[in-house]
Amino acid sequence: MPELIEIVKNALTESHRALEEALKTDGKEARGRGAYGDISYAFDLAVEEAVINFLQENLDRCTVISEESGVVGELNPKYYVLMDPIDGSKNAWKGIPFYCTTISIAKGPRVSDIVAAGVIDHPRNKLYLGEVGVGVEVSGKRPRLSAARSLKDAVLLIDHDSIKDVETREWSLRILDRCKGTRFLAAAALETALILEGVVEGFLCLSRSLKLMDFIAPAFLVNLAGGYYEIVGGDRDTLLMDDGRFGILVASTRELLNEILSLREQP
Repeated sequence: MPELIEIVKNALTESHRALEEALKTDGKEARGRGAYGDISYAFDLAVEEAVINFLQENLDRCTVISEESGVVGELNPKYYVLMDPIDGSKNAWKGIPFYCTTISIAKGPRVSDIVAAGVIDHPRNKLYLGEVGVGVEVSGKRPRLSAARSLKDAVLLIDHDSIKDVETREWSLRILDRCKGTRFLAAAALETALILEGVVEGFLCLSRSLKLMDFIAPAFLVNLAGGYYEIVGGDRDTLLMDDGRFGILVASTRELLNEILSLREQP
């Protein structure tokens, strides 16, 4: 069997092909709600079907956990696959060119068991890939994480829910007051993947408003490339099948993550 990174790469390539075909026809039609409660568009389902079919043909005894269909596959798997067919579905539906597909492959049922992952930026057809023991690549090139160690030097992508949530609003405002700049692009996985290009220093969703598949693939890649992350409401022992909601802090350096965490409880 090929390296897992190659399987992830080829599965993501299939996702891109399926998405392009779906968007030529009726891909933007709403088709009910997926297993996690969000609206499923025809393009979500087309991508999911293409990726699951590919994985079942090319990855031994796998169970796939997907945003649209939930759990599909083996009862006693060799591999667990967590996927989000399209992260940023509303962007894709509106024609905003910022959305992606994510895949994480694990040798056990927990976050700590992930050994390979990938993200494809569909509008740019850019691949972010990584595997333990192999490394991380961004469309065939080495990742470039920022070395910024202070918020005053950092541009962060911050989910708006962090500010709207009364429990995290003050924490968010303290971060906003210190950092160099912020943006929000409404696709957590792709926003996190941008850290690998060094164009931003971190992605934050302080409130528990994301699903695990919304962020874990790029967080794994950033960590594998030398960055850091912390799950809000979970940890490395969190089950991949956990259908709860989480927050996520991802930063290019430990010093930056520590400064963000230090602002959580301040008068």
